[in-house]
Parts: sequence; C-alpha cells; structure tokens
Amino acid sequence: MMLQNILINLNILSKIKPYDKIYISKDNLITIEYNSIFQGFFRFIYNNGREKNITNLNNFYNSVFNLTDEMLNSHYIQISNNLDIENDDFIKTFTNLKKLNFYLKASLEGLENLRKTYNYDIVTNSKLEIIINNIDSYLLKIDKKIENIEKMNNINKEKKL
Repeated sequence: MMLQNILINLNILSKIKPYDKIYISKDNLITIEYNSIFQGFFRFIYNNGREKNITNLNNFYNSVFNLTDEMLNSHYIQISNNLDIENDDFIKTFTNLKKLNFYLKASLEGLENLRKTYNYDIVTNSKLEIIINNIDSYLLKIDKKIENIEKMNNINKEKKL
C-alpha cells in the first residue's frame, strides 16, 4: 500500500466519533459510516459486518507496520557518524517517517472512539485494544529513531562549528 493512501486512511480513522462505524472497501480505502437510524440496515444489506471490518482494519495496520519497519530500517536513515542529512533520499525518508508518526498518533483517538462504539462486544473491543497496543509500540520505536537522528544531527552540527 502506498504511503499516501496509508496517510489518508490514518487521517480518516482519526476522525471517527463514538458510535460511528467503519467500512473498508476492496481497494483498502476506509470510510466512516456515521451513526444514523439506517446504519444497521445498510450494513446488513451490504454484508458489512464488524468482524470483517476489524479483520480488514488489522490487515491495514499490519501494512502500516510493515511500511514503518521498512522506513526505520532504511539505509538512508541508519544512524552513524556520517549521517548525510543533506541527502535527498534521507530528507524524503525522514520527512515521511515524521508524517507517518503524526497520522499514526492521530488515528489512536478514532480507534478509542471505535472501542466506545463496541464497548458491549468484548471480542471486538479486545481486538481493537491489541491494535492500539501495537500502534503504541510502533510510536515508541519511531519516536526513538527521530530523537536519535535529531541528536546525531545536533552533534554533527556542533562538530562543524
């Protein structure tokens, strides 16, 4: 999945309110189904159940985590004494990592609201909680990488002075 689509989906997820539900299409685009009197009817007609959507949501976040791992392990941002912060590939990768970090954090609020939607369903709630815990783990990894790169960058700047 392309970074742009991932960022869009994370941004959409960040906008979920309590009692909203999600739909994930075959092409992996997420839409919010707002709480309405017809919501249950349309979900039934389109065979759009929570189990299928939670599985798709889990698959989506797994693709986010795979992309995150690729970025974190990219040789462009491997921390070393000769970290080349002027390199276009470094700048692109580092900028994308920061964007991903921002939208991943933002999506947590929507997932917490989705948990409120399903607070009566312990299985769905547990699956959402695991996704949230996985996100928290990745956010820690990303934050640590960004912090280390910025620290190394400051050390390199001081050496040049």
